[in-house]
Amino acid sequence: MITLSSVNRNKPKETNSGMEISVQTLVWWILANLVALSFAIFSWSGCYYLFNFPEIPRNFEILQQVGRVGKVQAFTPLTAPATSSASPEELYELFYTLSEEKIAEFNKMLLRGYITNYEKIPVYRYLSGEFRILEVRALTEEDIISPGLMIQARAFVKSDKNEISSPYPMVVDYLIPTDATDAIDNFQAGDLFQVKKSLHCGSILHVKKEGRKDDPTLKCVVVPLAYNVYITPDRQELTLTPPSKINISAPLPPR
Repeated sequence: MITLSSVNRNKPKETNSGMEISVQTLVWWILANLVALSFAIFSWSGCYYLFNFPEIPRNFEILQQVGRVGKVQAFTPLTAPATSSASPEELYELFYTLSEEKIAEFNKMLLRGYITNYEKIPVYRYLSGEFRILEVRALTEEDIISPGLMIQARAFVKSDKNEISSPYPMVVDYLIPTDATDAIDNFQAGDLFQVKKSLHCGSILHVKKEGRKDDPTLKCVVVPLAYNVYITPDRQELTLTPPSKINISAPLPPR
C-alpha cells in the first residue's frame, strides 16, 4: 500500500544551489565595488595631497618629474602678480605678534606660491626700503635657488624725513638669480642696497624672528620676480635670469 508519507519520502529533495550561487555573486560584487571605491578615495586623496602641497619635498620631486613645477616664470614689473609693497617697519609690525606656529604655516604658503608661479597663492608683499650690505656670497645647489648671489643686508630707516637713516631690527637675505656669479665683486659690505617694487618686485619667500622674544630681529628671505637689469652699487649692469634649479629641501633662511 502506497501512502502519502511514503511518496514524500521517495521524492527527490530540492536544492538551494541556485540561490547559493546568487548570494555568492552578490557578495563578490559588493566586495569588488568596495575595493574600487576605496581605491578611488585613496587616489583622490593622494592627488589632492600631491597638488595642494607641492612645497613638501617628496611631492615636489614627483610634480617636477611630470613637468608640473620647477620652472620659475620670468615676470616683468608690469606682468608680475599685483600686490602692495611694504617697508621694513610695516613688515616688522605685521609679524611681531605672530606665534612661531603661525609663521611656520605662513612660510609654507609663501614657498608654495613661489614654486607654482603664484597660480593659486597670491604674492603677499613686495619689499621696499633702504638697506646696508653685510655680506655677499654665491648661491650654490645647496641653496633654495641657483645659480645667483645672496646679499645679506640690514634695514636702515628714517624716523623723520630730515634725519639720517639708522639701523632697524630687520635683516634681509636677498636672493639674486643670475648666471653672472662673478658679479659678487660688485657688491661690498657697507654699500647702500635699494629695494624697490617698481624695479624687481622683491617677493617675500620666508620670515623668521631671531634673538630676544621681547625685541626680536626680523629675518626675511626675498627673491625678485621681475627679471630685468639690476644696477649694482658700483653702477654696473647685472642681468637677472630665472633660476635653473630649485632645491626644495634647502634650509630657509639660507645658511
